[in-house]
Amino acid sequence: MLTLDQIRSARWAEIYLFLTNGNPPLILVLLGLNTIFLLLFMVRRATKRHTMRASTIYFVQGVMIATNAFVLFREDIIRSVMMLKGVL
Repeated sequence: MLTLDQIRSARWAEIYLFLTNGNPPLILVLLGLNTIFLLLFMVRRATKRHTMRASTIYFVQGVMIATNAFVLFREDIIRSVMMLKGVL
């Protein structure tokens, strides 16, 4: 469980630098990506379509987690792929 002491002792300056790194900043990429998923969810709710199958919901959640992970670790992933190809 997250405690108040853990929140106080977090390295906020490092987190800020990590999220503002890049062009565009990482936080804006994550915000944009998750906003797209939120808008799709809101449109689906507003049109009152039939509910999705459980497998479709799990697939969409998996895609969302995978895209967020790719955004967070994109430099490492690209570097690893280049090493596998023998470019670096």
